[in-house]
Amino acid sequence: MREGKRKLEIELSIQTDSQFRTKVDHATLGELIRRALSKEDIATPLSLALLITDDETIRRLNLKYRGQDGVTDVLAFGMGQADRRFVSPLSLPPHLGDVVVSYPRASSQADELGHSVEQ
Repeated sequence: MREGKRKLEIELSIQTDSQFRTKVDHATLGELIRRALSKEDIATPLSLALLITDDETIRRLNLKYRGQDGVTDVLAFGMGQADRRFVSPLSLPPHLGDVVVSYPRASSQADELGHSVEQ
């Protein structure tokens, strides 16, 4: 462990479709995201949005934004240079992007791999 390493400041927005709310622990997800980002040595404050949804919603997003008419397990929308034309208030940290996860796909993949969806 490095001395003096600061805890990553992240403004995290997690939304879960109502049918999955009892199955998803936001605190655990938040800690997982923080650990993953800290392993990447990201030290600047940032914001990130996560949506846990169903297959139909992720299929529609996949078609709209990627031109792919099919269900996928995860979609990630990063904020690249082209998106910097939008001005954010100086008081807000930069937005890393949005991640959309299909809970049914995550659950079926967990079954296929022989572990719980929480893992």
